[in-house]
Amino acid sequence: MKGFFLKRGMLYSSGNLPYLGALVGSTFLMGSSFVASKTLLTSIPPFPLVGWRFFVAAIATLPFALAGSYKQFSSWTGIVQGATNTPWRAVVMLGLLQITVVMGLLFLSMEQVSAATASILLFTNPIWVASLSPLVLSERLNGSRIVGLALGILGVMLVIGAGVE
Repeated sequence: MKGFFLKRGMLYSSGNLPYLGALVGSTFLMGSSFVASKTLLTSIPPFPLVGWRFFVAAIATLPFALAGSYKQFSSWTGIVQGATNTPWRAVVMLGLLQITVVMGLLFLSMEQVSAATASILLFTNPIWVASLSPLVLSERLNGSRIVGLALGILGVMLVIGAGVE
């Protein structure tokens, strides 16, 4: 197969390499943001720091928003502009809760715990989603999901209990 390669049992297209690079880069930036935030918290209170963080991010993404010819972004703006039935109030509230409250509380917690502990606890999202989905979304948990949840919880307990501080 021309243009494709197999690595660790997964098939990749050489055209996807820039996206894989972007994924690795964004993972590095997200991980390093906890260390940078912990450092900045010594001189800036948590909620103003969150505000500045997202203000800078908004300014940094503004050129992409203004570049209507950028292929992926213009497809997203077309979706947003065509979304006449979108419950914008709910979208705004979800954004406020997901960004303002979650990130504000994360930064507040980092005044007391290490960046490593905060990041580990924040990224237990899949465990919480899988645990609550049967109650909220009526999704079924099969045996492998239950084992996965138990291993995830055990892993978090081991890492936090091992003294990441």
